[in-house]
Amino acid sequence: MTPALSQPTLAEHALVRECLKAHGFEPTGRSRFRNGRATLHFEGTRLVAIPGDGSRIWRSEVGAVPPEAIVALLDASLATPPFLSQQEIDRRLARTHAAKIALDQIVELIREAPNAAPSVELRRFLWSLFNGHHLLNLWRLRHTLDRQQSAWATEVFTAWMHGHVSDELLRRALSDSGEVEQANAIHASADREKRHSEAGTP
Repeated sequence: MTPALSQPTLAEHALVRECLKAHGFEPTGRSRFRNGRATLHFEGTRLVAIPGDGSRIWRSEVGAVPPEAIVALLDASLATPPFLSQQEIDRRLARTHAAKIALDQIVELIREAPNAAPSVELRRFLWSLFNGHHLLNLWRLRHTLDRQQSAWATEVFTAWMHGHVSDELLRRALSDSGEVEQANAIHASADREKRHSEAGTP
């Protein structure tokens, strides 16, 4: 009689190991993994994740959970700040810093010549990232900006797409460029005209 082949443990499952490796976790034992900050290990069918920032330890019973679902759970959890490796934290900080420098250059350009064609497109670009209420023609943006201005917009957009540019950074850029003040003035003027119009209505 052929003996039954033993099934791989969760820690040995190829999908789980590939997922952990993608998040920077390397094996430090048969069922233990570490990315330099956070630690993750399996206690039988229990998954234990120890965050790198000293916050609450996460435990989950995953014995009856398919490996694909475990991978989805790990992808969502290990992408959060407490479980990021220092290398990933440094990479995100560097991307945010580069985007901030590019934003500063865009702000300076808008302040110097707010009605010039590149500034007009970049103003729409910033507002579109900030609240999505401003229509942006990407073809016109590309063909209006020069190489350096395109590089600034690309840096900001790429970082924003990856979640490395906060609303606060965009709000500050819009404020420093004078866009918020101008928008408030336009709204105030529209409100005054509306009140005058209503006051003159029989």
